[in-house]
Amino acid sequence: MLEYSDNTFLLDASQKVRMHLTVFSNSYEADDRNRSDIQREHEEIYEAARVGEDEKALDLMRIHLENSLAKALSL
Repeated sequence: MLEYSDNTFLLDASQKVRMHLTVFSNSYEADDRNRSDIQREHEEIYEAARVGEDEKALDLMRIHLENSLAKALSL
């Protein structure tokens, strides 16, 4: 979508952010425990959403993001 914005600054910035996130993600997910935690949290979020427990899914997503931030800051 950014490609159609005619904003080369925004496109360049988004590509750089994506590169950094990829590097971070690869190092973060290299740890087996992180991978299993991520998988479990994603499954819990999906299941809550699948059965229509929207508030629970939102709460689980918040927890997941907080956990991810805490792990990221500890790298």
